[in-house]
Amino acid sequence: MTLAHWLYWIPNPFQKVVALFCIITLGAAILLLHYLIGLSYEFHIFLSIPVLLSSWFLGLTVGIAVAVLTVTAWLQIDWILDHETETHAALVFNSIMRLIISLIGAYIFSKLRETLESLSKHNNYLYNEQALVKENIRLREDAEHITRHNLKSPLNFIIGAPDILLESDNLTQEQRTLIQQIQKTGYRMINEINHSLILYRIEKGLYTLNPVLIQLYPMLQRVKEELTPLAKQMGVGIEIHYHSNTVAMGEEMLIFSVFNNLIKNAVEASANGDRVTVTLTGEASPQVTIHNPAVVAESVRARFFDKLATANKPGGTGLGTYAAQLIVHAHGGEVAMITSEQEGTLVTITLTQNASC
Repeated sequence: MTLAHWLYWIPNPFQKVVALFCIITLGAAILLLHYLIGLSYEFHIFLSIPVLLSSWFLGLTVGIAVAVLTVTAWLQIDWILDHETETHAALVFNSIMRLIISLIGAYIFSKLRETLESLSKHNNYLYNEQALVKENIRLREDAEHITRHNLKSPLNFIIGAPDILLESDNLTQEQRTLIQQIQKTGYRMINEINHSLILYRIEKGLYTLNPVLIQLYPMLQRVKEELTPLAKQMGVGIEIHYHSNTVAMGEEMLIFSVFNNLIKNAVEASANGDRVTVTLTGEASPQVTIHNPAVVAESVRARFFDKLATANKPGGTGLGTYAAQLIVHAHGGEVAMITSEQEGTLVTITLTQNASC
């Protein structure tokens, strides 16, 4: 039974007027939703679910209010017409109302169909946009991967040439020192490239770990020594506490980079006079905690370990914490962060002693 048929069986013309008013109100809500969706599709504006629902709730709220008035009017009109007979004018009015209601019902259902079609087009547009973004990210990662490979060939020459130059007897000490610095820089660059290539393979699930037994405390001491110049420059202290000579299984270079990245982040986030505290605990389940008094920005707390997540850090890329999580997970471990105004920030790295990690 259609809406027009249902209204046809309402015997009272006055009740039909009130019912028609309800229909028009709900129809207006549908038209409003149709307009918003059409506007968003035309200008590529993404309408969130709450915005769309608010349009429905607006119409429903008005509709409910009208429904209450309808029931009240219905009861009053029933009482009045119980004592009167239906006139010829009322019959004519009844026929006109049937025609109007049929036209309005057809228009409303037509607009509802258009609204659903607009929703379908809008969803298809968003799906295509999402697929395009994913494809662009994949192409960028592939380009970076190829670039890293291409950089290794000229770097091998930069690393090897200084050995030949240093064999010369007519070099001053200053020249020898400069050549040695060039060679050290070349080694550092090729190590960074190799490290990024390993991360790429881990990310794609193509890397096979070759774990060895790692003494964690000596490794943390090496990290501290490497970061001491930066810490002194910023006026930040680094303390390491340990309760036992804890060991873990993993690739030494990768685990070193985890501690280096996370402790460096803590130092850079700290203010002059602050202290970064690194604590090593656990035997069966080695655990390293890194604490600093600073608070992680609220905008990145939920995505602290996500790729490219960074805030208020000049030159920050957001790759350090992402790489740390990637490596720890590849070793079968866990890494977590909690932060608050009262306690500062605490990053916890849990590793494993399982040789099959």
